[in-house]
Amino acid sequence: MTDYTMRDKSTIVGVGHTGCTKDAGAAPEAVWMRAVREALDDAGLRPADIDGISTPFTDTWPMGALPTPFTLTESLGLPGLRWHAGPLGGAYSLGSVASAALAVSTGQCDTALAVHCMMRPKKKGPTAYNYRGAQAASGVHAHLAPYGYSVFVQMMATVTRRLLDTNGLTREQLGRLVVDQRSNALRNPLAVMKDPLTLDQYLGARWLAEPLALYDADMPVDAAIAVVITRSDRARDCRRRPVTIRHVSTFLGPRPDWVFQADYAELFPPELGRDFWRRADVDPTDLSFAQIQDGFSVYVPLWLEALGIVKRGEAGGFIGEGNLARGGTLPTNTHGGNLSEGRLQGGGAVVEAVRQLRGEAGDRQVDHATTGLVTVGGSPTVCAALLHV
Repeated sequence: MTDYTMRDKSTIVGVGHTGCTKDAGAAPEAVWMRAVREALDDAGLRPADIDGISTPFTDTWPMGALPTPFTLTESLGLPGLRWHAGPLGGAYSLGSVASAALAVSTGQCDTALAVHCMMRPKKKGPTAYNYRGAQAASGVHAHLAPYGYSVFVQMMATVTRRLLDTNGLTREQLGRLVVDQRSNALRNPLAVMKDPLTLDQYLGARWLAEPLALYDADMPVDAAIAVVITRSDRARDCRRRPVTIRHVSTFLGPRPDWVFQADYAELFPPELGRDFWRRADVDPTDLSFAQIQDGFSVYVPLWLEALGIVKRGEAGGFIGEGNLARGGTLPTNTHGGNLSEGRLQGGGAVVEAVRQLRGEAGDRQVDHATTGLVTVGGSPTVCAALLHV
């Protein structure tokens, strides 16, 4: 068996989550520092113990003043860092954790902090969107934007229509997924969505871009998460039960867009799935649960098939039979997912996986949870991690 460098050499020892709200009533810096302080306290560590930082963005970003290695180093009062980076695989929250795990595993730093923050677009201020749009478009967008085809939900609606027509997926099956995740969110005090959702409500909701409707898209929120990763041989000195990072796989390509893919059913590349299980030296039957980033509801069946958890064309039936529900064969997005906990781009999934494996998920707890899958990203950059205790 090949000895892959990252396998079991880094461990998550602390997590922080601010909870999701439509308006935190605070500056972005205050929001992400709440998550950082919680993660450090969870691990029983001090800011001075951190010598590496990973964030999804290494400079400013159009969605506002989000954390970077520079701002976090300053906020923590650190004299400097041995290591810093952006996300491995470009996959936002989990990508930042993966970068930190790689750095720890290879000795670039001893203890790393990964932070992700999302601020809901406001009418004014640092998180304001420019709804008028850009005056120019380059690359692939030059062939899309002039025709009014430039919003993510439009592009994913095209993918979803193809899957509904050719891949055995139905809106009722997507509805079962969304309703099950809302049920999970009602057991999660950190979730933004507090009201039950029925299948009839899902099917009757207004279109965003047909066939995607209101409840098929994730909920923008103000929230932040932080994760502390250290060497596995140091984890025993920390406060909480350590959660080991068994393996991380990433994949890029083959195209920089969602639209001009040769096969929409393989929008999330099956090559990642084949690489993932081989390198992790486990198979899907070993999973206690899955936390799958669901920027749109259709992400979940795409991921199930890309990872080989089900065969191509079988994800819809697998979902419709209730296998992803709490108590199903593969409880999925037990925190409610991006759709109901809130759009943390998979950050909530990372925290939920850790808490499930530590037995701290309360009413959502999966019995005898020992091994969990986390995925983040959509084409062209994706990332999957296997965590275990």
